[in-house]
Amino acid sequence: MAGLAPLVGEVLGVGRARIEVGTRHSVRIGDVIDFEINDVVPLDVETGRPVRFDGTFHPVASDLTTAESERSKFDAFGIQYEGETGLSAAELSRAA
Repeated sequence: MAGLAPLVGEVLGVGRARIEVGTRHSVRIGDVIDFEINDVVPLDVETGRPVRFDGTFHPVASDLTTAESERSKFDAFGIQYEGETGLSAAELSRAA
């Protein structure tokens, strides 16, 4: 996350919300964020392995899986976004 700090020009606010992490690359944070993505798997790949970017520079992770958005919504602090983008990190770690 430290790599993202230089990209933040102004903090618009902080809030508390329940975070729900789904089993199929989905996250819902209160009524503020709701997104789900699906891995992109080429039709001719018998292994079912998705398209990946390995060893790339990205502030989230160096290994990413290409994904297609099912839904992507953000509505908080005066910013509203609804779009169709997605990359998923190869490894997700959570701490309770």
